[in-house]
Amino acid sequence: MKRWIDILLASVAMGSFSLIVARWVLPVMGLAGVEGELVKPLARSMPAIMTVFALTIFVLGFIMHRHGRKVEPRVSRLVDEAEQWSDEFMIGHVEAPRNVDPGIDMMPYSPFDVNDDGHMDPSAWVAEKLFETKQPIDVLPADLIEPAGVIEDAAVVSGSFPRVTANFRSRASKAFEDRPILPVESNHEVKPAMPAPKVIRPHQLPPQLPEFSGRKFEKAELLAARKRPDVRILALQGMGGVGKTTLAVMIAHTLVADYPDAQLYIDLRGAGNLPLPVADAQAMIIRSFLPAARLPEKETDLGNMYQAVLSGKRVLLLLDNAANAHQLMPLLPPEGSISIVTSRQHIDLKDAFTRQLDVLPGAEAREMLRRILPVAGDYASRLAELCGRLPLAIRLAAGAVTGTPGLPLKDYVQQLDRIQKSGRVLRPIDAVLETSYDLLGDGLQKLWRSLGVFTDTFDIAAAASLWHVNPVHAQGMMDRLLAFNLVDRNRLSGRFRLHDLMSRFADDRMTDAERSIALHRHAAHYQSVLHEADAFYEQGGEFLKRGLDLLDLEWHNIQVGQVWAAMRSENDRAACELCNSYPDAGKYVLDLRQHPRERIRWSEAALAASRILKRRKAIGRHLVALGDSYSSLSEVDQAIECYEQALQLSHSIHDRTDEADALSGLGKVHFICGEFDKAREYHNAVLEIARRMGDKRREAIGLGNLAETILAVGEANNARAIFEHQMKLARRIGDRRTESVALGGLGLSILTLGDPHKALDLLNQQLTITREIGDRRGEAGALCCLGHAGAGMNLHHQAVTCLEQALSISREIADKRHEAAALGGLGTAYFLNGDIDVGHQFFEQQLQLARETGDRRAESVAMIGMSEALNADGEADRAAELLRDALTVARQIGDILGQANALFTLALALDKLGDRNQAVSQARIALEFYEFVEHPKAGTIRRMLIEWTNGSVC
Repeated sequence: MKRWIDILLASVAMGSFSLIVARWVLPVMGLAGVEGELVKPLARSMPAIMTVFALTIFVLGFIMHRHGRKVEPRVSRLVDEAEQWSDEFMIGHVEAPRNVDPGIDMMPYSPFDVNDDGHMDPSAWVAEKLFETKQPIDVLPADLIEPAGVIEDAAVVSGSFPRVTANFRSRASKAFEDRPILPVESNHEVKPAMPAPKVIRPHQLPPQLPEFSGRKFEKAELLAARKRPDVRILALQGMGGVGKTTLAVMIAHTLVADYPDAQLYIDLRGAGNLPLPVADAQAMIIRSFLPAARLPEKETDLGNMYQAVLSGKRVLLLLDNAANAHQLMPLLPPEGSISIVTSRQHIDLKDAFTRQLDVLPGAEAREMLRRILPVAGDYASRLAELCGRLPLAIRLAAGAVTGTPGLPLKDYVQQLDRIQKSGRVLRPIDAVLETSYDLLGDGLQKLWRSLGVFTDTFDIAAAASLWHVNPVHAQGMMDRLLAFNLVDRNRLSGRFRLHDLMSRFADDRMTDAERSIALHRHAAHYQSVLHEADAFYEQGGEFLKRGLDLLDLEWHNIQVGQVWAAMRSENDRAACELCNSYPDAGKYVLDLRQHPRERIRWSEAALAASRILKRRKAIGRHLVALGDSYSSLSEVDQAIECYEQALQLSHSIHDRTDEADALSGLGKVHFICGEFDKAREYHNAVLEIARRMGDKRREAIGLGNLAETILAVGEANNARAIFEHQMKLARRIGDRRTESVALGGLGLSILTLGDPHKALDLLNQQLTITREIGDRRGEAGALCCLGHAGAGMNLHHQAVTCLEQALSISREIADKRHEAAALGGLGTAYFLNGDIDVGHQFFEQQLQLARETGDRRAESVAMIGMSEALNADGEADRAAELLRDALTVARQIGDILGQANALFTLALALDKLGDRNQAVSQARIALEFYEFVEHPKAGTIRRMLIEWTNGSVC
């Protein structure tokens, strides 16, 4: 309705404007008639016409202004990156979903808070003053830095977490009691610390076929066998078309109440040429429970996760079309669940009751035929025999007769009889298929056989793309195929599939040219679906999960499309175009779903395609994507090589966007390596480029990277101010992922500055958002921070729970940086709980991982943790030696806070060895470092030095 109003107003405006122009132009052109008789009516009506014109323009302007205000805060990435992708992004016309501002179900943190006395928080004042000046934010002016606090201990970012004094521990514990973030062991009910993941109970069984008939004995036998304690598998075996799946679905629906946690259907595609890989089947089932999970790449790790997800649940798995025992065994659920398996092969399974299905008995075949084809009459017996008494063939025959108006049943029976007697086909099902195919006509035959390229379920939009028609026309054609029963439709999901016998029949009749065209259209369509899922995800809020659900639903089809494009890219330009743009189509959702190794394979194929196409801009993008994937795996040498190539290319083509992305990647890699000065330079350069381009998203990301670098060297006040600005900017543009990063950084900064109450609130908000958007890496980071904080506050059980979750997630997604941080946190938790040997073992694992990945900062942190454990265990000499190594590393990477921590711990070790003078000397140097970064721990060292020097002033 609104669109028609806009059109009407625009038409009125154009018409009145044309009359106004005609009033003055016609006399000039000599077309006004005798004595201007043609324009006199216009002249008399001119005031009214001008009034109408002015009013319509005003109303249109008002409507456009309101529309602009609605969409301005959150512009879709389809538009935001149109200039970047230009004509290189070869997708179909996909309408960008309407932007929706996601609601926040928590009390949002305001960066400009006031204290209890009503005054603005000092750090908030710093942020406000800093960003009013719009000056570079690398180093804050001295007059804007908050004076050193009096709180005596704090947290350190990214692995270097606090060793908490009794005073701070007391305050922090009180904050935990007031606002617990973790399950606290108590007789009193408390608010859960971390938002628990939503319990998902998947119910994915296909609907039962209404025309199902017979098999009463088999059904009763299988249901009785299920009650036996030694039976965990119900297996149905038999040839294709005999009705195994139909009976299995019916039995599954009967057992739903006994297995309430989940009922899942997986087509293992064992009857086709490409059975479903075990890992893919496990991933589908895991994601039914954990939609946001990024899965491990190693099959052993995936198998362990699969069993862990199903453990303790009562689940019904319907595993259809199993190929063999090798495919089936890893999918069987633990005790307490049941599997219903169908297969054309004989598979020996332990704890299984197996039923071999044969063709229907004559009476049941005739009953089924009369039910779905009432006109069968006297021909029922003959037609049932010609169909081989196979349920699938009977359904096809009935569909052919009812789908062909004017076809006498007698003629159909004769035609089917002729085909069988001709010797062209060997099986009744083939004869029935041949007859149905002949009845379609040339046009419909071509459409149906093109569907043979689908190896999974599909929707009407996919069929329309394949047939190159509009969806309405496609639906009409699909209805005719459904009438023939040549296509199956799931009435609940509305999706279509071809039985594998029909798929093979259709594929055999496709020409090479038809197959090539169909596969190209298939790949192009699912690239556009991938982009649509990415666009939904970008909108956030209710659209975010919709995007991930769409990706999961079509994932197999998307993979098939990408593989085809990659395999044909060298010899087929159209395939090369698709291969080049597939990774870009799912820039955000793929980062959450794909393992870095798989992303590398996609990016390498796209990089090769872009070089064939000589698309230099695309080459730069794929190099950056490769660098990001290698960086996620902590393979820093390969990452740096990719980023530097991308940076050099961006300079040669004057592409500031790719330049910013390459610089950002280099900054992150140098941060991992502990080269903080270089990282700071790169991130400042990114901010400068982003601001010049007006790119708020890149500016927000750059702010977070810079703040993380600054916080890593102990400048908590500066980091807090920058994180606050990042959060404001992220909320302004609706970027939930960047907002979660800012919340986590703010939490760490504020924890470092000694306010655990507010810090824990922020970290909880971060955890909530990461789970909402499915950011597993962010979730691992948030859990690490919560675990480290809990360890420092003597909440051992809760801290270990958080850190073990973080460790599990980090290993699932191959995030070695967070894995090292989680190991270090577990070391701290056990050490502070008095389990020195266990803590030492975790610190050793952290050190080994840090050295493997080249993370020098984590290496220094691990050595300091190990030395504390050694010192507490009476090995002060070994501790002192290790601390000198840690101090050397911290000096090499410019980690001021790391040097301070190493020196302070070294002072404690030297004092234990009896060298008080050297201990005092090292403690004084540590005090200088702590005072330089305005760290609350400076107060602790001052008191210790006073005690050591018998009252002398530091």
